[in-house]
Amino acid sequence: MNKNNLSLFQKLTSKMALTDAWRVIERKKSAGGIDRQTVQSFERIHAKEIDILSEQLKAGNYVPQPLFDLIEEFRAQAVDKVVFSMLTKGEALKVSQKSGLLTDESRHKLIGDLLDLNVKSRVRCCLL
Repeated sequence: MNKNNLSLFQKLTSKMALTDAWRVIERKKSAGGIDRQTVQSFERIHAKEIDILSEQLKAGNYVPQPLFDLIEEFRAQAVDKVVFSMLTKGEALKVSQKSGLLTDESRHKLIGDLLDLNVKSRVRCCLL
């Protein structure tokens, strides 16, 4: 197939494009990802991993890691802190009797408080 006839997806998922992206990361001496794999450890296996990733992307069966699996170690420091704070302040967290999940109102309040906590943490870091 002529390179000019390739779709953008085909170009971006080619082994060449993925290898070029890896080389940029390697050249910048970027930090490892949230998965705790270092750039140095990936260097040893990059060719095999890029082949696998390219094939999975092309076949449509690539499944990224769920975000919550990646951030579990931070959950207690963020979500639990906000939930406990809300409960000790007497703020109601309403649960749907039908689904057993937080109601939209409670989820929005929780997210708002999480965002406030994030902003306060950033301001506190900047002032130190």
